[in-house]
Amino acid sequence: MLAELKAVNNFLKTLNKLDENEFYYWNTIHLKTTAFYWASLTSHLLNCFEVSSIDPILNHLETCRQPEGGYGGQKGHDANLQFTLSAIQLYILFNRLEEIDVVKNSAFILKLQNSDGSFSSDIWGEKDVKFTYMGLLSLKLLQKLNTCDIASAQSFLLSCLNKDGGFGLLPRTESHAGFTFCAVAGLVLCGHVFTEKENSLIVDWLKNRIFGIGVNGRPGKFYDSCYAWWVLASLKLLNVPVINYDFVIPFILSCQNKKSGGFSPRPREPADLFHTTFSVAALSLLKHGGLEPIDPLTCLPGSIMNI
Repeated sequence: MLAELKAVNNFLKTLNKLDENEFYYWNTIHLKTTAFYWASLTSHLLNCFEVSSIDPILNHLETCRQPEGGYGGQKGHDANLQFTLSAIQLYILFNRLEEIDVVKNSAFILKLQNSDGSFSSDIWGEKDVKFTYMGLLSLKLLQKLNTCDIASAQSFLLSCLNKDGGFGLLPRTESHAGFTFCAVAGLVLCGHVFTEKENSLIVDWLKNRIFGIGVNGRPGKFYDSCYAWWVLASLKLLNVPVINYDFVIPFILSCQNKKSGGFSPRPREPADLFHTTFSVAALSLLKHGGLEPIDPLTCLPGSIMNI
């Protein structure tokens, strides 16, 4: 592995030692379940995952498990679709999926599907393409996808496709690369066969996010390292050879903080776990630095998903 990627592991270890006297501890405590997924995925891709970290994370998940199904981001927090998906992904990463209550968790997820096919985040009803992808993927990983209304979910996702080729958070909202990934991946999960017109429109919009030295999420916006993942993963799901975009690698590497080892949105900015994970994931898609391959549909290591 390249030396700069080895430094990422040092960044992950630093985050693991944060205490209550540090700002970043409090800034991330509400999403600790997903933070554990990001860190565990990254270390897997770096081929430096430590088995000793499994039990503490599983102990955390146990405190976040809700009696009616679903997981929260922290002890005492309500169950939420994002954190439930992160918990499922962690159990799969650790090869411990048999420890999750499939019946209760799939029932929790199914209750969050709305009449228009979308999924809500939680019982309070916020819905969009992100949560629809999360709901579909969660059920897929639990082998319960056929228990939801796939046809209406597909219809909802297609209703978020704009004339410019990108997908919005909801119908008739601005196109965004992150939402486009969620919609494309969700449609793949639904078994949607993209028409030639749909494919051409979406691919052209995605390709236009790659410009100059970097990748952005919307027209006219600054480039950002995490969009390398959302854009390239979407292209790969649409059967576009992403290896042709290896010229993006120097941009991603320029976003690595030389002091901490983590990745930031742009060069010379503070690193964070989110951008570190998805920068490494993008480098994995581009087959850079001896990283383990990643499955763009599930955001899990290819060796685990047998791809």
